[in-house]
Order: sequence, then C-alpha cells, then structure tokens
Amino acid sequence: MPRTGRRSCLSLCSLVLLGVLAWPLAAQRQSQPACELAAGGRAAVVRVLDAETVLLDDDRQVRLIGALAPRSPDLRNGAAPWPPEQRATAALRGLVLGKTVELAYSGRRRDRYGRLLAHLFVERGGERIWVQGRLLSAGHARAYGLPGSFACMRELIAHERAARDPETGLWSNAAYRARSAHRTRALMRNRNT
Repeated sequence: MPRTGRRSCLSLCSLVLLGVLAWPLAAQRQSQPACELAAGGRAAVVRVLDAETVLLDDDRQVRLIGALAPRSPDLRNGAAPWPPEQRATAALRGLVLGKTVELAYSGRRRDRYGRLLAHLFVERGGERIWVQGRLLSAGHARAYGLPGSFACMRELIAHERAARDPETGLWSNAAYRARSAHRTRALMRNRNT
C-alpha cells in the first residue's frame, strides 16, 4: 500500500476507533434509548417485588425486560440476604416506588408467568429516566435478551459496559467478573459454581 494510502487508512481507522470507544459514553448519557419502542400507557408503582419486578396500582406485574438483576447463589430457606441483590432492589425502589411510570414494549409483551415485559421510564426533576439504563449503568443489573425481545440491545449493552469496565456494582463481585475464554481449564474448574 502506498504511503498516502496508509495515512488515509490510519486516519479513518482512528476515527472509527474513537467513535466505537465514545459510543458507550454517549449512550450512557442518554436518558432514553434510541431504539423503537411501542407506548404502553402509564401506571403508578405500588410495590417493588424484587430487583427486576414491580407491582402497579392496577395489580399488573412488570418484569423489566433487558435488565437481569443479581440473585443470591444461596437459595436455601433462611439464607442470609446477598448484598448485590439487596443493593439492586434498593436502587429500583429508589427509582420507581410511589411514582408514575411510563411503560414501553419491544416484541413479546408477557412472560410465561403472565407478567408484562416492558421498559420503564420515570420523570425525575424534569428528566425522563430509562429505568433499565439507569440500573445497568450503575452496575445493579446485566443486559440480556429473550427470544422476540432483543430491541434496545445495543443501548442495554452500552449501559452495562459503563459499569462493567470500571467494575462498578455487581461487576466488582468475583461471581460476575469476566473470565478469559482462552483459559479453558480454569473455566472448567468453575463450572456449576
């Protein structure tokens, strides 16, 4: 490749790399996702059932689609509360409890338990806050998708990355640390744990 061609490629590659690195930060600053969502009405949250499920004033349960909160690895009766799960529940409670939320849908609208699968938005100080984005960027949840509900995955992953890279929230816990796929023996030792 001629010298001028290498410079052009280097300049273009640098711009692309800067855009890729800056995109998660821009996505984190957004108060709402850029993806297409269908409006689903408004209701008040009367109870936070767990770190990813709320009860509305009309008795509907909403499962926050795209944000998977931590669960205690100890499922025995009487087990001590797990701090990452408690912090995630408290964060959700602080965002939505007693407030009117706006529901939005992407794909499937109900899970097998009859709960609504929705994105939630809440107004705070004149700002429209995307609840899933806020939980992910604070490290209180992991991004995930269900078949038929992959809308907003880019935005969800960008918000997760904002917490995962600096190991904020649940990402500081050894159970959630990323492990190298090249170390297969170490991965095999950790299976079923």
